[in-house]
Amino acid sequence: MLLLIITKRRIMKKIISIFILAIILVSCALESEFGLPNNSKTDKKLMGKWYNKDKNGVLIFDKNKDNTFSISIIDNEGKKNIISKHAYTTTINKFKIINLTDKTKDGKIINMFYGYSLSKNIFKFREVNSNGDNKKFKTKEELLAYFKANIDKHDFFNDWEEPLYKE
Repeated sequence: MLLLIITKRRIMKKIISIFILAIILVSCALESEFGLPNNSKTDKKLMGKWYNKDKNGVLIFDKNKDNTFSISIIDNEGKKNIISKHAYTTTINKFKIINLTDKTKDGKIINMFYGYSLSKNIFKFREVNSNGDNKKFKTKEELLAYFKANIDKHDFFNDWEEPLYKE
């Protein structure tokens, strides 16, 4: 009986870790119907499987044919769930940004933005802070101007999330 309880707890812990990883990637980051310029080649080191510290959450970056990539997670049953089919990187004032796209329930494309850092086998990311604003950018140029004017401010990004590691 004790073994069954321990096994159930481990399974629940894995499910919760993967769920948290998915929420981190699609939570309250700044959103816009416009994307940033796709001005950086995808870093080959970013591609592959990334794990949390306990190795019970898997985040996968797969390169597409163009200068984009898809982002997926693998759940506890080994099923691959796509978070974004079309993401890309850009650099603004030396800050690296992932522009992640997703479709809303009504079929509209939204863009979400995450700062990231990649060193050796460590991937760190943090959301671009919406600051509680539901900013409505009228053009992609307005969005880019907003990033350029604010990216150096201390509250532009949220705190770093738990780092992920590549084997």
